Amino acid sequence: MYTTLEADIRKGRVVPREPRQLPQNGRVLLVVLKPRADRGGWKAIKNRLGWLKLKTDPVAWQHKTRSEWDR
Repeated sequence: MYTTLEADIRKGRVVPREPRQLPQNGRVLLVVLKPRADRGGWKAIKNRLGWLKLKTDPVAWQHKTRSEWDR
């Protein structure tokens, strides 16, 4: 059985965000995530998404695709 919990690291110690009874002994897999402040905001990401532009109207594309299915 796996137990998943969210925790913070404070002064080198893992501190769970919510109270939960953990076993006395066990093994853990610890994945350290970057702090949220380090993640890029929408303004930083928006400039990188410039290449993602639609060449056709999505509604027209769906009509064309679905009409091909009806054949």
